Amino acid sequence: MSVLRLFFLSVVVCLAACGSKSSKKTNNAAPPPAVNDPSLYPGSVLQPHVALNGMGQWVTIGGQQFFVPNMTLLQYQYRDQWAPYRYGYWSYDQNYGWTWVSNEPWGWMTDHYGIWRHHQQYGWVWLPFADLNYQPHTVTWFDHDDDDYIGWYPYYPEYAQGYKLGLQYGFNDGYWMPGYKAVLNLNLYAGQFTFGFTMVKRAHVTSRSLFTYVLRDRTKVLHYARRAFREDRIRSGRIGRTPGGHRDRDFDFIQSRATERARIGQTRKIKSRGGAQITGIRFDDDDNRDRNRNRDREANRNRDRRNSDRLNPRDRGTGSRDSRTPRAPRGQNQQKNATNSKG
Repeated sequence: MSVLRLFFLSVVVCLAACGSKSSKKTNNAAPPPAVNDPSLYPGSVLQPHVALNGMGQWVTIGGQQFFVPNMTLLQYQYRDQWAPYRYGYWSYDQNYGWTWVSNEPWGWMTDHYGIWRHHQQYGWVWLPFADLNYQPHTVTWFDHDDDDYIGWYPYYPEYAQGYKLGLQYGFNDGYWMPGYKAVLNLNLYAGQFTFGFTMVKRAHVTSRSLFTYVLRDRTKVLHYARRAFREDRIRSGRIGRTPGGHRDRDFDFIQSRATERARIGQTRKIKSRGGAQITGIRFDDDDNRDRNRNRDREANRNRDRRNSDRLNPRDRGTGSRDSRTPRAPRGQNQQKNATNSKG
């Protein structure tokens, strides 16, 4: 009995060890690479979980899936002061108007296909649009005629269904309040909520190094915001998704005071590596870069072909070497030629 017991015990231990090795091998499989450019997206259909793979984690809050970015991926000097639409620059498209170009690896997805919220536990979190409909940005612009500053923050009232969750679910941005109620009462809520205001002088709105000009004095930011947010300015459309409140004059409203010429682009469908059609803004130098990239790839392929032919001269021509009539050994050919010469 003792011998049988030891035998079965050894079998059980062996099976457990084999099983643990197998599961460990499966868990160590390398995840798909992160996608930091829409042209590199691997799928045929745009999906947020695939687009943001390797850049953070997904959490469920109130039954909704939110993306929490991994801040260690950023190299910014002011990483602890990060907020959406702060590290990048504003470009312009004739059809879409002012369009944000992000410096973050996830920005091409998050800043155009969803909204940002601020949570007490997770910080800034992102919620994708249900229909993944492209937008040039999802911010609210604000300014005051007598001030030299202009600002924006990641509130997009057109997507009301994204702001149903409030304090009871841990959100502390005030975005769930009707309209702009929270920012209209800054004296009451400034110490309680995180709005994500970004402010710069009007001269620097179009700067490609915009983040270096961001006003970081919180007291001054709140001062200018209090002056800008008034009921009459909201009713007139002066505060909203277009700077200055007039879509037909929004370019001059910004460019007329800017010291740097805005980068002009064209929003169009970009075919990704996996075949997905992804909307994004492109610039002339992007097209030149793509042409150069394609030219370099073709040159590399041609070089590889030449190297292959040089290493395998007998494999030139159509068909494989194995499919052709095999050559006789060199000694047999010489013997055959000698016999023919005697005849």
